[in-house]
Amino acid sequence: MRPPAEMTDKTNRDFYKGILEISIVRGCKMIRKYRTEDREKIKHLYRDALYLEPTFSYYLDKHYRPFVYEENRKIIGVIVVQQDYLTLDVFNLYVDIEHRGKGIGRTLLNFAEEYAHKKKLHGVRLETGKDNKEAQSFYLKCGYQKVGKVKNYRVKDSTSIFFWKGFPESDLFLSYYLKQPSTIGKE
Repeated sequence: MRPPAEMTDKTNRDFYKGILEISIVRGCKMIRKYRTEDREKIKHLYRDALYLEPTFSYYLDKHYRPFVYEENRKIIGVIVVQQDYLTLDVFNLYVDIEHRGKGIGRTLLNFAEEYAHKKKLHGVRLETGKDNKEAQSFYLKCGYQKVGKVKNYRVKDSTSIFFWKGFPESDLFLSYYLKQPSTIGKE
């Protein structure tokens, strides 16, 4: 996955503690690692003020990697990811409401997908609330498949919808692997 064509000029790729950072130089746009001084600058992105503090716990936990999308020194998008053994989980993806529909969310997802590709992971998974139809539609447009739902996942008496985007090369590997005869119990 690559950033949109209009943002590919002078793309600098660098690994930071196992996470790919893409600096997009053209037009003063970039995705960069979250810094603690960004906290006040990103609060406006979160519509759900009721859950603001638990959301910010992701930014402090060493197992999660938060990144910001910055344009002209203003943070207008964030993504928080975590790599497990075979997949990359997206825990937060927010874009300023005034900047939606401009490809920023897709750029942030492409960023996560490119990292997952480089690490040879099987795909990217994410979830959103059952009532967040805007996010569900967006994920489907980005090629994600709705794969399930779980009640009381994050909030009591609510339902989360899960999405998955696997990569063809990992699907080929998995299909090959699944066709192999099992050696379990044959030692």
